[in-house]
Amino acid sequence: MEIVGEVVAKAPRSVVASFFRDPKQVVECVPGIQSYEITGTAYKAKVKFKVGAISGTFNIEGDIKESKPEEVYTVTLRGRSMGNSFDAVATVTLSDVEGGTKISYKAEAKLGGLLAALGKGLIEGVAKDIVTQLFQCAEKKVSQ
Repeated sequence: MEIVGEVVAKAPRSVVASFFRDPKQVVECVPGIQSYEITGTAYKAKVKFKVGAISGTFNIEGDIKESKPEEVYTVTLRGRSMGNSFDAVATVTLSDVEGGTKISYKAEAKLGGLLAALGKGLIEGVAKDIVTQLFQCAEKKVSQ
């Protein structure tokens, strides 16, 4: 499954880059976050989820790497819950635009368990909503 999108933050690229260098700020924008632990660029978190009739808590591990300073970030995620799993990699690209910074993202995710068995349209819709909420939160935080 692929999710692609972009938002424009009313902040200079250096401010947006600082946000993505700080896993604490990024993790706090994840919808459904219940708890987290940060070690360097790596993080562990518990995230509550609901997709159709399936709900529960994912144990998530991942990290954020700055691939190209103040321009490209790679976010990896691995999530597990009873009977469900996912692995995802997202590339976040920052570029200057008039009045701020464009945050472009492209994520690839592989689902396992019951999540993989649900209808593709349902899963893609929920996943897109979660990713959109995360990047809208990021945009709001850096634009203040």
